[in-house]
Order: sequence, then structure tokens, then C-alpha cells
Amino acid sequence: MAIEEKFKNPGVEFRSAPFWSWNDDLQEEELGRQIKEMKEKGIGGFFMHSRIGLITPYLSSEWMDRIKAAISFAKKMGVLAYLYDEDRWPSGFAGGIVPAKGKEYRIKAMRCKLVDGKRKFEVVYGPDNPYFNGYSYVDVLSEKVVDAFLNSTYELYFKEVGDEFGRTVPAVFTDEPNYMTFASRGEIAVPWTDELPARFKERYGYDILEHLSCLFFDEKDYKKVRYDFWNLVTDMFVQAYSRKIYNWCSQHRIAYTGHYLCEDELSSQIRCIGAAMPHYEYMHIPGVDHLGRNINNPLTLKQVSSVAHQLGKKRVLSELYGCSGQNFSFAGRKWIGDWHIVLGVNFFCPHLSLYSMRGARKRDFPPTLHYQQPWWKYNKVIEDYFARLNCMMSEGQFQADILVIHPIEGAWCLYKPSDTREVDRLNRSFTALIDRLLQFHRDYDLADEKLLAKYGKVEGSSIRVEKMCYKLVVIPPTVSLRATTVSLLREFLASGGKVVAIKPLPYLVEGKNQAEEELKNLFEKAVLVEDDEEKLRKTLDEMLEPEISIRDERGEEIGSIYYQHRKLDEKRDVYFLVNTSQEKSFKAKVRIRGKGAMEEWNPLNGKVKRLPSSFKEDATHLELDFAEIGSHLLIRREDIEPAPFSLPSYEVVEARTLPDRWQFRRCDPNSLTLDWCEYKLKGEEWSEKLPVWKVQKKMEEMGKELEINLRFSFQTDFGDEGRKIYLVLESPEIFKIKVNSHEVRYSHAGFWHDISFKKIDISNLVRQKGQNTVELSCLFIPPKKKGTLIYRKDGVELESIYIIGEFSVRAGKSFRKGKATFLNDFLLTDEAREIKQGDLVLQGYPFYTGSVLYRQKVKLDALSSEERVYLKFEDFQAIVARISVNGKEAGLVFWPPYEVEITSSLKEGENLLEIELTGSLRNLLGPHHHSKGELLSVGPQSFVDEVNWVDGYNFVPFGLNEVKLIRRRKAH
Repeated sequence: MAIEEKFKNPGVEFRSAPFWSWNDDLQEEELGRQIKEMKEKGIGGFFMHSRIGLITPYLSSEWMDRIKAAISFAKKMGVLAYLYDEDRWPSGFAGGIVPAKGKEYRIKAMRCKLVDGKRKFEVVYGPDNPYFNGYSYVDVLSEKVVDAFLNSTYELYFKEVGDEFGRTVPAVFTDEPNYMTFASRGEIAVPWTDELPARFKERYGYDILEHLSCLFFDEKDYKKVRYDFWNLVTDMFVQAYSRKIYNWCSQHRIAYTGHYLCEDELSSQIRCIGAAMPHYEYMHIPGVDHLGRNINNPLTLKQVSSVAHQLGKKRVLSELYGCSGQNFSFAGRKWIGDWHIVLGVNFFCPHLSLYSMRGARKRDFPPTLHYQQPWWKYNKVIEDYFARLNCMMSEGQFQADILVIHPIEGAWCLYKPSDTREVDRLNRSFTALIDRLLQFHRDYDLADEKLLAKYGKVEGSSIRVEKMCYKLVVIPPTVSLRATTVSLLREFLASGGKVVAIKPLPYLVEGKNQAEEELKNLFEKAVLVEDDEEKLRKTLDEMLEPEISIRDERGEEIGSIYYQHRKLDEKRDVYFLVNTSQEKSFKAKVRIRGKGAMEEWNPLNGKVKRLPSSFKEDATHLELDFAEIGSHLLIRREDIEPAPFSLPSYEVVEARTLPDRWQFRRCDPNSLTLDWCEYKLKGEEWSEKLPVWKVQKKMEEMGKELEINLRFSFQTDFGDEGRKIYLVLESPEIFKIKVNSHEVRYSHAGFWHDISFKKIDISNLVRQKGQNTVELSCLFIPPKKKGTLIYRKDGVELESIYIIGEFSVRAGKSFRKGKATFLNDFLLTDEAREIKQGDLVLQGYPFYTGSVLYRQKVKLDALSSEERVYLKFEDFQAIVARISVNGKEAGLVFWPPYEVEITSSLKEGENLLEIELTGSLRNLLGPHHHSKGELLSVGPQSFVDEVNWVDGYNFVPFGLNEVKLIRRRKAH
């Protein structure tokens, strides 16, 4: 298929495959419904991921029936069903099956303790832990243990669904395996396994048991001992786990993917996995995770994409968006998604699509990116965008001239569990370097020294690492290099290669001091530079012509714009340019080495257009506008001459701010979250009001079956009657329900947002004015099997309840804490028909989750053929806006510059303008009570953080702010 057609209609393999959280009592019909939802909304597949709340027994025959049903549905619908290899995470314990085999299967550590002032070293085993279903995590340094994991999980999947491996089931995800799960960051311990002392002595010729103190204290030849220890531990983990599973997957026609724990920093890598990059050699689709609403730490992405470039792995995965909160926007997805792609990721595994939001499941590291969200109806638009990008960025060969030596092996010499400050300083200087290179527009790959020893060679005046060739090598500040690296770089320099070494220079070889002459010879021929931004920039400019320049109107490089270059074929190159700034827009002058006509390929709609460009001084020049988080996908075609034609330009002739009064209509029920209640056990009095989660916690701590009553209350002040009001409960069938002392029988009236949020019509029971009560009584049964995270089918989770319907919600109290505003004392009242622009939270809709419609009539004079009219949204506070003019849809707005052209829908005279705004689940589900207000990293603890708890409710803004009608005329 031609690349143009692939771009326009990318295959399902380039579309997102989210973590689909299998987290309840799984039903085949519901699995099929949700797969259909995903397919329709642009999703290409799903990872079937056991998560918190799962009731269907993991790896049971019932579980396998659901796996087979999902694969069957996927096959019929033309999407992909990916496996996930564990009950939650980290991978390796098979839901408890592996550690149940015996003590030797448990994770181990060598711990250093001070007893009566003397050092004591002891091997400790992972303790029993409910998270591991009453067992511990496992010893991933042991091949016997990993064999047990393969036999319990991988072989079982092969037996049940192996005929679809490499077809409907293309890959299996391993999640956060590591060798130090049970040891906390502050614990003085290092990883251990029974075979380690013998393996150590066999490799190095001395006894690690006689040098254990060197791992914990700066004494004797500690740098050499630490280097040897972490080198061996890394190799043992790679061989026992990564290579073994990779080989199994290769033999069974299924790709091995996923990510390892703590890939982000030098100290965390050493503590948990040794070094990240050596593991990626043994992954068909190497991957990482990226959590929270940020674009911190390019190191994580550059490590994995470098190995992929060097070893010819076409796809690189990221588990992304987790912890970003329910208000995570399309603009946020673009900002973080584009940043991933420009740094080498081209396969998205969004975190998380919840099967069910019942109970604790709704707080499982939100957002849910699935059918529960009000904006879900528009999801295909952004999925099409990323599918086209990921398709293009999977084509051809990555291009970079610079190779940066990774300093992890130097960090091994410095690492001690009790104090990581030296390693952290090394990490800071290294990450500052790789950030600078991106800002200088000097793209690069990283070189892991293990892989460099295996695959690196000098080729002319370049260094080749398998598929990649580099003209210049950068040695960052570090303390040690591998002997093979020193030898290779000396040969490279002797062949005319270029090496830049940034001070302070390494003074050890593999942790040893006995290599001064070799290092001296290396650094005599290398260019030495202080650890200074401007000096490094100047040195690079003198040594190597830049491939690309992206400058502002003052002629300065725009550091927040990153790029990636790929060679598609002999005649075409692709360049992806990304503005990583959320605050600044730019007019950029771009210079690209080489000659050719420039095309822009639009990932939103699949269209291609020629751009004006010119050729001078051996480079193609063009100008591009970048909105905040804006990007451009460019193709340079050497078979076509650059053309300096002019695109039409338009000047603003009118910028009219529309009146702030709008006709207004809700498209969905308004809502009130009731998350405080009184409770009463049999024979006791009613308690004071408590957050519902505290009641659940108290009941779980009691650990037995007890009859319980809950009482919720809300206030009303309605001026008229006849409105629809519903009570929404999770698991209503288990409760006796009373509303204002009237018994209510649950009768299914459909679900609201989630399959577990069930509606009960209480319209005739709600008082016109005054206090209303909802009483729930049931037999409380602990939700989890004792000592595990295995959920019971008959278990009870006490949760917030919701009042939804035709009303307004007014807050009687408002206060500030720090920078956050909180509301309280809510009253249900009549709705206004007209709304002022501004935050709907303050106009009767604080908990609202859904869409709202604004309408206004606008008069316009006749337009000439040279005029264009746009709507521009200031301070955009929604996930998506859908704009219609005179009953005709004009387009969607969801990221900067937050404007849409409406010219073709306008007429002379009066025009009806309609704007539908759609929000998120955030204001319904919270977290509402955190003192910091809106959190950019959200997990289960964010909802129950007593240290930062505020009784009031915090909301994110939602609503229409200033709207401008922009009239532009073609400039002559």
C-alpha cells in the first residue's frame, strides 16, 4: 500500500490499544458491547488487564472463557486483542501461583543492619502481602522462578488461545518486573538470589560475601566491587527474565512488549532493574510508561527509542496518560502524545479504560478513557490524529548524527542504598545535557555500554551500532567507562571520528583505577568541554553542521520546539516538529539541510498540501506558525523542486466580542454527589457525618459481616413541581432503600455513565422545600478475601450516591485554602433559562458532567469572496466544543488555537450560533477534598488523603468564556 493511503487510512496496529481494566464480574455480552464502543471510537485494540476489583477468578477456566470471548469479538470486529501477563502488577507472581511454590521462589534481598554497633548482613525474603494475594513478589533473578511464571501464565494462554497468536493476538504485555519490589526506598538492602555468590565468584574471581560492606559503605575498593555487583545483577535479570520470555515469545509467534519498573532515573534503575536499556534488546516492541500530566524526563523515552533505532525495532510502546485525572483534556493528550512521538514512541497504550467504575475501581489512577466519559462520543477524532502520526513515524529509518554515552555504568560505582545523592547529581547533569541537545536541535541516540560492546564498530569516520551510524560521540559527566567503550572510541578518533567529553571526565575503567594511560590517550584526542550550555552549543556548532535549525523572529533557536527526522526512501524524508510549550506560540523560520519541495501532511484529516519553500546555502527554508502545543508533520520530496510561492494571507478587519448572555440548555441531567453520610450498626445510635470512604474503611477493618444503615441528606428549594429526579446507586439490588421514609423498590431504569451507576426514579418522593433523606440498609460483607486483593462476588463496597435530574445546584458557602477555592452547603433549586458566560460551577452546575448547549443570534453584513470568519474561544474551559451555525455543523474545537472557521455556514443578516460544550467526569467524581485543588497526578490516595483533606468541595472550571467573531480579509 502506498504511504499516502496508509497515512489517510492507517491500520488498526497503529491505533491506540488501551489498558482495558478487567475489574469486576466479567460478562461476555458486556465485553462485546465495550469492544464495539472502542472500535467505533477509533481504538485499534486493547490489552486485557486484570486490575483492582476483579471478581472473575484470575487464570481460571471462567477467566479463559472471557479471554476467548473477547478475542472472538475482536476478530469479528477487526481489532486486536493483546494479552497482559499478570494479576495487576508487577509481572512474575502469576496472581500468587509462583510464590506459593515455596520460599525459594520469593523475592530476596541482602540487608545490612547495625546490631549493637556492628554490621550484620542477612538474606531476607519478601513478606506476605495482601497485594500479592497473601504471598510475596518473586525472585526474577532466578531462571527457575521465571520458568514457573512462564508455565503458569504464558503456556496456559498458548494452550487456550495460541491459534490466534500473531493474528488477532499480536503481543503480550509484561508490567514493571523488578528485583526490589518489597524494599522501600530508604531500606538498606540490595537484590539477591541464591545463585549470586557462585556466579559472582565464577565471573570475577573473588567472593562477594567477603566484600558486602563495599555495597553499602564507601570503603576499600568499593567502586570496583559495586561495578562488578550491579553489572552481574543486571545481566542475571536480563538473562533470567527478559531474554527467557523474549525467546519463548519468538518461538510462539507473539511479540513481547511492556515496560520495566523505574526506568526514569539512574538511581531508580539501579535499585530496581540494574539498567533499562539492556532489557530492551530482548523485547520485540520495547516500551516504557509515563504517568501524570507532564512532559518531564525525556531520558525515559530516549533510552527505549535509541535501542529500537539501533536494533531495527519498528515499534516503541508507551503506557501513557495514567494518573492525569478525570479532567485530562484532548489538548493534554496532544501535548503529551506529540512529545512521546517526537522522542521516538509510535505505539500508544493509554492508561486506562475501565470495564466498571463500581467501588474503588473509579479511583484506580484516573482518568478512565472510555465510554463513561461525556466526551467519549468525540474520541475518534483524536484517535485518528494519533493513528496517522504513529503510522508515519513507524515508517523509514530514524536519522541522527550524535551518539551520547549513557552513564549508568558509572553510576553503579557510586550507588549505595542508604544515600543516592552522588548518583542523583550525576543524573541531574546527564538529564540537563540531553535536554540541551533537544533544545539545540541536535537529535541523538543514547548508547548503553553493554549494547555498544556487542554491536558497536567503527565504519570509516563513523560509529555504527547495528542499524544506526553516528558522526559524533558525546561523553557526559561520569566516573567510569567500560574497557570496550574506551577501545572503540580510541579507534573511532584514530579514524577521523569526533568525540566531545564533558567535564568532569571519567577516571575509572569498569570501576578500576588501573587504566589511566588508556583514558589519557582517549581524552588527549577528544574535545573537552566544561559542563556549560553555551560552551557546549558553540563546540557542537564548530564540530558538526546542524541538520535543522528552528529559529524565532529574532534569529534565536526555539528550544521548546523538538523535531524528529526519518528517511522514508531515497526521495522522501519526514520531519515531525512539535512545540512542547503550553504557554507560547511561535512564528518559526525553519532551515533543513538538503533540497526538496515541502509538503504538510495533516494528521487530523489525512490531507496533504504543498508548502512554499526555497533553496539556498545547501538547505531548504520555510516559515511555519506554531500555536501552543502546535505541531507540523512535513515531508521533503527530493524529486520535486522547492517552490517559493505564497499562500494567501489574511488580515483581521473585525474582532467582535459576542455578548455575554446566552440561551442555555442542559443536554444531560444535572447532578449532586453525596459523599458524606451518617451510619448505624444494629443496636447502635447514628454516627456523626463522615465521608463514605471512612465508613467503608471502618467496616473493612472490622472484617466481618454486619448489618449497617447509611443516611444521606440533601436540601431542596423548588418553586414549582413536576421535575424528573433520580437516585443513582451502585449495586442498588443489595439495599433496602428509603427516600424521605418511603420505601423504594429498585426497578432497573438504565445506567448513567457507567454500567454500575443505576438509576431509580424518585421524582414523586423529593420534597419541594427542606431536607431530604436517603436511607440505605444492607448486610455488609467484606469485599475482599482476607489477606488478599481478591474481590468477592457478594462483597459490599459502600460508595457515594448521586442525585440527578432537572434542577440547579447552588452553593451556600465558598472559601479559599491556599490557591484553591472550595464550595459547600449545596441546595437544589430551579434552573435559569439564560446563563451568563463564565464558569457554570458558580451558576448551578458544580457537579455537572455532560454537555451543555449555548445559543445566540448574531447579525452579519454580507461577506466578500475574499473574507473568512472564525470563532475564537478565550480561556477555553471544556474538553470539546462543537459549533453549529444556522443548523449546519461547522466543526469541533479542542486544542489551541481554539478557533474554527464558520464562513461557509453564514448568511447575510441574522445567524443562529450554537455551541455545545462537553466536559469530563472530574467534577462528579473528584478528588474534591484535596487542599491543592486540581491535581496533575492522581491516584487512589488522592481521594482519601487525610493530611491534605478539606471538608469543602473543589471543582475545575467548566463553561463558555469570552467568544470572539474574527473577520479576516485576504491581504494584497
